[in-house]
Amino acid sequence: MLAISGVFGGSALYDLRKPRAKSGKPATGPSRLASSTGAAELSQRGKVEKVEFFEANVGQTNKSVVTFLNGDPAQLLVFEGDLRNALPAGHKVQISFRKAGGYNVLTSVISA
Repeated sequence: MLAISGVFGGSALYDLRKPRAKSGKPATGPSRLASSTGAAELSQRGKVEKVEFFEANVGQTNKSVVTFLNGDPAQLLVFEGDLRNALPAGHKVQISFRKAGGYNVLTSVISA
């Protein structure tokens, strides 16, 4: 029991002390839209090249890394949850998403 408590306490201290990522708008990234709630909503348009899903440990958020082709450099976006069914590879889509808790959360998908 003492070892389990020590691992849990050490993990909690590590999470509290690790630096937080600064939020900022990327130079060539998604465009911003106004939402009805007043929170900034982002939009991205392009062809979905691939969606990679990463299952996290218990207590952490699962992530999907989506690769968009809408120009010369492909853009990578990291989303919360499993988006393999929502964003099928090879389809042109326009997505809207918002930032919540340090992660991108998908709000809508429109096939183009």
